[in-house]
Amino acid sequence: LITNSLADGVTAVEAGDIAKARDSFDLLLVLEPNNEAAKSGLQRLEQLPQVLELVASANINFSEGDFEEALDSFQQALKLDSQFQAAIVGVENTKNKIKALEFQAALNQGYRFLEQSNYSSAITSFARALAIEPNSSVAAQARLQAQTELNQTQINNLLAIANAHELA
Repeated sequence: LITNSLADGVTAVEAGDIAKARDSFDLLLVLEPNNEAAKSGLQRLEQLPQVLELVASANINFSEGDFEEALDSFQQALKLDSQFQAAIVGVENTKNKIKALEFQAALNQGYRFLEQSNYSSAITSFARALAIEPNSSVAAQARLQAQTELNQTQINNLLAIANAHELA
């Protein structure tokens, strides 16, 4: 009964069911008056309405593409309840989304520089993408392509100078 009451209380907290969680933790305290898990569960309930509101707001921001605001709300929820699973998962998912967007932006910028024959800037952009995603074969190949084209341009310039000196 103690084990079930504790499990029911924690499940109810995660589901946002304050009444059921309170009943479960109260029953647990009747059975074991000094049960720390039940006391901790009741303390979590005090913050639960705010936590639920922050997580709901964060989910809306995430769905609207406002990832920085979503991350901030998820982190505020975790400050209130560091065990709330929806906030933990939300922080992780949001950070992954932000990281993916930063990677894609660096990659896109690198390709734009490559199209403009700005090879040094392209290399820098692709290096930034690799710093975000070190195992990205796409970014590694793009950086290699930019480096190869920069080297070829430098070789062609040196050959042109050599030809000019030869003619002189």
